[in-house]
Amino acid sequence: MEAQVLKSELAGMWYPEDPEELAREIDVYLAAVESGPANQVMALLLPHAGYRYSGMVAAHGVKQVEGKSFSRVVVIGPSHRVALMDAVSIPDITAIETPLGRIGIDRDLAERLWEDELFESHLHAHTHEHSVQIELPFLQRALGEFKLVPIVCGHLGEVAAKRIAATLLDHIDEETLVVISSDFTHYGRTFDYVPFRDDIQENLRKLDLGAFKEIEDKNLSGFMDYVNNTGATICGRSPIAVLLAMLPDEARVQLLKYDTSGNLTGDWSHCVSYISAAVTGQWKPSCSDGLHCEPKQELSASDKIGL
Repeated sequence: MEAQVLKSELAGMWYPEDPEELAREIDVYLAAVESGPANQVMALLLPHAGYRYSGMVAAHGVKQVEGKSFSRVVVIGPSHRVALMDAVSIPDITAIETPLGRIGIDRDLAERLWEDELFESHLHAHTHEHSVQIELPFLQRALGEFKLVPIVCGHLGEVAAKRIAATLLDHIDEETLVVISSDFTHYGRTFDYVPFRDDIQENLRKLDLGAFKEIEDKNLSGFMDYVNNTGATICGRSPIAVLLAMLPDEARVQLLKYDTSGNLTGDWSHCVSYISAAVTGQWKPSCSDGLHCEPKQELSASDKIGL
């Protein structure tokens, strides 16, 4: 196919535009992390704010895979601007370009995923979406060469999250790193979320770590119930749900770093929380070679009602 490259629009706003300056900033963040790399990292949970806010938190996660080799990285982030109900989107492109260079898309895997009707392709859902693109320079700096599957995730119910997870599991293997992009609680009137007005710092920590406890326990239903019951404004709740539905029983989820923009700016009336975590274990595809599975049957009418 004719090359179609999506050029990231984040440079100069979310992180430095100059390649050398960007590389230096990322290297400083990574050098400041004392722990890592780790063995058998299969997935990371990373924040997606501008680097001046969440770069240090993100570095604690990325450090765990620094210098490792993966044939592909699947990055799943939420859609902030385009409504996708019970569906995800993979852009029909050949590469994404950041100041650190181009990353080729794993077209073979993308085309296999598109065979499932919940995997769609809407280029406009990716063009201005930062949740996936913000992770790429960190991954480029830490991993070097890899093929990419960028997935923007719409609002998912539990049934759809499980279906998408099952399809991904059919097509990934131990050479795949899954990266989930999510900020945690968005607190303040701007976000229409003010569940408490006193002891904001401590209450935010309790709220965020309560959600993470469900993630740590790999409890998909518990996580979704927690978000629904508290109203916690975790923008990547659907990508997190997909991850939880994918994880094997023996996988281990470890919290690496927690922080908030309030700690950086001193403004607790308007702040966002950030978490990085690593998942260790090994992907176990449900088909024999992890890459060449038969297409799934289309959803039945009853299944569609369940979505």
